[in-house]
Amino acid sequence: MQAFPSRVTLELSDRCNLTCPMCPRSHHTGEGLMDWDLWERLVREIAAHPGTALVPFFRGESLMHPGFLDAMRLAKGLGIAPVQLVTNATLLTPELSEALLDLEIDFLSFSLDALSKETYEAQRTGAQHADVMSRVEDFLRRRKQRGGPLPEIQVSAVETATTRAEIPAFLQHWKGRVDRVRIYPEHSQGGVFGSLPMDLGPRKPCRKPLTDLVVTCDGQAALCNQDWERKIPSDRKRWTTVLG
Repeated sequence: MQAFPSRVTLELSDRCNLTCPMCPRSHHTGEGLMDWDLWERLVREIAAHPGTALVPFFRGESLMHPGFLDAMRLAKGLGIAPVQLVTNATLLTPELSEALLDLEIDFLSFSLDALSKETYEAQRTGAQHADVMSRVEDFLRRRKQRGGPLPEIQVSAVETATTRAEIPAFLQHWKGRVDRVRIYPEHSQGGVFGSLPMDLGPRKPCRKPLTDLVVTCDGQAALCNQDWERKIPSDRKRWTTVLG
């Protein structure tokens, strides 16, 4: 096992402004923000291990953290790379777009899910289709005007019964306009882990517990990014963060 994780997920915000039906947030009880002292301590340790990727996102929308931009400035100022951000784009303002471009965030993924207003708003409950698409298009225009390669931009969709019919059109629309289009299989139905049929074919052991670390906003370490409620098997002691 390596001495330090190759990727560390730090949960800036456990809050989200959407209630997507496929998301386990509907069964999640937490609503917190990572405090600055903890964030600073953790990113400084990450910075001491060059090449470690930082993902400032877990169960919530990171842009809801009032210190989000300062947190990104500290991480990039310490030389951490890559910084891989995921957002639903509902809070992406022109000013924030310019700041992220100035910082040269390495990777930015927009969780969009669908092209049509009807399907998008059914999947991304609480978001307005026209508003979000306008914010994403504005970011793409600003990056193009600058002519630089960063951030690498991804748009993603979760393939569910709601979005499945639109996936081909989604791929076609974004192909060539962003750096990567990714379709994620749903991990649960109705936001309940373990609710999918178990006949998934041959399975291989997951390496992520050996390579990745996930730290929740209160400083606890999760087993992986599927461990939303920190449900550790009863024969094991509760984990605490191994950073610091």
